[in-house]
Amino acid sequence: MLRQIRSYWVPLVIALMITTFVVQGYGVESGSMENTVMTGDYVFANKFIYGSKTPHYIPFTNVRIPILQLPPIRNPQRGDIVVFDWPGNRDEVHPSKPWNYFKRCVGIPGDTIAIVNRVLYVNGKYVPYPQDGKFEPFPLFPKGYPSAAIFPEGSSFNEDNYGPVVVPKKGDVIRLSADDFLAWKIFTEREGHQCNLVGNTVYLDGEATIVYWSWNPKIPIYDLPDRLASIKWNRIGLILH
Repeated sequence: MLRQIRSYWVPLVIALMITTFVVQGYGVESGSMENTVMTGDYVFANKFIYGSKTPHYIPFTNVRIPILQLPPIRNPQRGDIVVFDWPGNRDEVHPSKPWNYFKRCVGIPGDTIAIVNRVLYVNGKYVPYPQDGKFEPFPLFPKGYPSAAIFPEGSSFNEDNYGPVVVPKKGDVIRLSADDFLAWKIFTEREGHQCNLVGNTVYLDGEATIVYWSWNPKIPIYDLPDRLASIKWNRIGLILH
């Protein structure tokens, strides 16, 4: 009996390990990359090259679970065809359903991306269309006519005239203000933070209300007498407006 059970679960475990960390098949549900990949195609994706991840959802459900990721062999490069979880529409913190998206990477951290009359420019340089790329025969949206589905909210961008925008890179500081609050609100909430605009001030994870302690942090903690002498008594209890 144990041998029979082992003969079933060992192959299942091996298959699970392969599909989780090595290679996995995905079905193409979107026609946005025709004719490179077509709706109805089933494609194997190399998972370990970008750092394998455990599943984002409990199988056969929409319930998200914490994920673990292995170190990548390399980062995505321009021109790579990548598979990723659809993050949802522009104004959705969580997608309405799990969906695997196939897209071509056109920009990496630090790049400046722009589309001018359906022509892509990266860092000011023209990027030719992919060999199998195509456009649907829809009228071209002129510059200055905003699309309600395009990031960021409040911009004048559309599908055919977009940007320029800079892809943030590690170490960049994005300063939130009343002017760009709508652009970054969903991004911060997708990362598990609360983002609120009160007057002209943006608050992350709650509103700052009162100063409960203040001293000079530049004085080493081992120099305790000087650190204590630097306490700013006049700021303790200060109500923030």
